Amino acid sequence: MLLLSLIIFSGLNFCDTPADCDKSQIIGNWTFQIESPSSEPDLNCMSHGEIAPNTTIHVILEEPNIAKSEKGDIGNWTMVDIEGISIYLGGYHYFALFQYIEDEDEAGKTIYYNYCNQTRGGWQNLDIVKPQNFSCFVATKDINTTQQQQHDQQQSALHRIVRLREDYQQQSSSSKYQQFKTKNQQYIKQSKPIQPVPSDPRQIAQFPDSLDWSNQNSYDFTDPVYNQGQCGSCYAFGALGMLETRFSIQMNKTVDNSLSVQDVVSCSHYTQGCDGGYGLEVSQWARDHGIVSSKCFPYQQAQSGLPEISCEFKLCTEQGIQQDRRTYYAENVHYAGGFYGNCSEEAMIRELQNGPIAISIYASLEPFNEYKSGIFDYEYTDIQPSDHLVLLVGYGIYEERNPTTGEKITTPFWKLKNSWGQSWGENGFMRIIRGKNLLNIESEAEVADPYIIPGLYWPDEQSPQDQKKQKAMVAAIISLALVSFVLLMCTIVFGFIAFMKRKSVDDGYAVVGGSGFEFAGGKIQNQ
Repeated sequence: MLLLSLIIFSGLNFCDTPADCDKSQIIGNWTFQIESPSSEPDLNCMSHGEIAPNTTIHVILEEPNIAKSEKGDIGNWTMVDIEGISIYLGGYHYFALFQYIEDEDEAGKTIYYNYCNQTRGGWQNLDIVKPQNFSCFVATKDINTTQQQQHDQQQSALHRIVRLREDYQQQSSSSKYQQFKTKNQQYIKQSKPIQPVPSDPRQIAQFPDSLDWSNQNSYDFTDPVYNQGQCGSCYAFGALGMLETRFSIQMNKTVDNSLSVQDVVSCSHYTQGCDGGYGLEVSQWARDHGIVSSKCFPYQQAQSGLPEISCEFKLCTEQGIQQDRRTYYAENVHYAGGFYGNCSEEAMIRELQNGPIAISIYASLEPFNEYKSGIFDYEYTDIQPSDHLVLLVGYGIYEERNPTTGEKITTPFWKLKNSWGQSWGENGFMRIIRGKNLLNIESEAEVADPYIIPGLYWPDEQSPQDQKKQKAMVAAIISLALVSFVLLMCTIVFGFIAFMKRKSVDDGYAVVGGSGFEFAGGKIQNQ
């Protein structure tokens, strides 16, 4: 398989498979053939081999995102960019990528035949966090006779040919960032970049004028800026950066919850390791299987020439000392706007109120690579599909005065966090003009919430011994509190008895020591 060098001030290999399908090709009736549930916790359905179906179901996918079953269940679905589908229906979740076959053309060059009416092996599981017993499935679109004939002739709308971008190495070699290259395939696809849905300024006006989770009331909820190095793992840094920060927001920064990018690169079957992936797939993997902390499985893919680290190395030990073994989960995985193709400036601002979001951009422009500071605004006509994923941490409005007229000039902007190290941009961040869909920034945003179980998370710094000491201290405090309570009750009881005795005196009866006098009714009598 031909491998081409790709500039990588990161890995710009955002499109991870040759699949290239439009939503219009997917709308219609589908047949799902599903195997029996498997007890294998690490089931890889894409390399599972031939499916031995135990159940067959029929699903209808409709605009804009309605899914229906033959039993009358109604759910929702979305494209996973142009490469797959995600369906929630009848209490189950279905996820699969579209089928393609590698071949050669008459000149001996690699090509890929797309089959947008078929999926590769996909996963079915209960629509819950951390489901058990996954089932593998394949889905095939039901097509009529005319479509079948066109398909057989390789001319159907369901069939596309994707080629490798042979000139990409030459285009990239002119960059001064050539030393940051990695090897990866770049595909020439027919699908055009999706456009954002128009936003209503009145709806945007209901939100604050600015928001920045990297500087919220002078507090930074985000993790430090990382450098992904020469591995196409931008999708993992962006998606996990979103979850990390949202964990910090909900836990008020009381827990060190840096998540392991290496866990995704090495262990996730939903993505392609250093060859790319999508943020939605990362969040879905976090929902289904969880992500360990970076202390448990540190990032090791930054250097060139290193083989990908096996998931077997996720031992969570260092020199015999057990590291943090907590597993973090996600929930409410979705696209901003509800489904792929329905993103907008308003939808992004709405989602940002709860924390950062992962966004897809086109980052192969030289001015983007050269960015140092200020609000990025660049005019270009050759709009290309997104090839990079970053973390959107906020938005704002920059105000300045025209030096000649004194007129106030306002510029709305987004603030994003990249994974190319602190030497890029404004210490690893960028401000980019808002409302123009520059670099496709308003076309595709992915969101997920952290799944938090009360009492499950605690500071990483506490060793098991520290936790035992803390428990002993808590027990001692409780014991002292009980003793104090008992003493307080005794004091109250004895005080009450003394009060009652004194009250008896005030009511008019007492004997005065050996004097022979008795006090009664306010008079002193001599007996």
